[in-house]
Amino acid sequence: SPHIRRIATDPQDPDHVLGAALGHLYTPNQERGLYRTTDGGETWDRVIEVNEDVGVVDVVIEPSEPSYVYAASYERRRRAWDFDGNGPGSGSWRSSDRGATFERCAGGLPEGDIGRIGLGVFRGGSGEVIATVANQNVMAVSSEPRPALEAEWKDGGLVVTDVERRGGGCGEFLGLALRGCSTGG
Repeated sequence: SPHIRRIATDPQDPDHVLGAALGHLYTPNQERGLYRTTDGGETWDRVIEVNEDVGVVDVVIEPSEPSYVYAASYERRRRAWDFDGNGPGSGSWRSSDRGATFERCAGGLPEGDIGRIGLGVFRGGSGEVIATVANQNVMAVSSEPRPALEAEWKDGGLVVTDVERRGGGCGEFLGLALRGCSTGG
């Protein structure tokens, strides 16, 4: 696939690698998806395949428990005159068998049109996955603007004091523990 967005290597086994293939920029292609090798790259298997317009944009392996792997699919179609950066193919995925099989997670993400998703694993061993979600749903909001994240300086460092979990925006998926996410369609 011409565009590989992320490569994740198992911290306990360097021969176990996952590659997120986003695909061609301007045309659909069958190579989109998530690929896995367990022999250091000699052979690769596609473990997530949605369709010719849906690639995988991110993959992370939980460092403290590498049997848990998380991925994000991204539906997009770029044209010279247009960019459609969202659709039902965008979503989050989870594996509990080192990426051999994946289940698509249901819930936790905004409903409707979502686009690109970025993933990170909290390194404290809690099983929390932090995600940013490009929420393409348009909502009218009439409230006083307030930062989603509040912090203050303490002892020479920046300390987060409050995180507002706003519905329908990038923070909707913030801190979701995917180990126990509900799965389905």
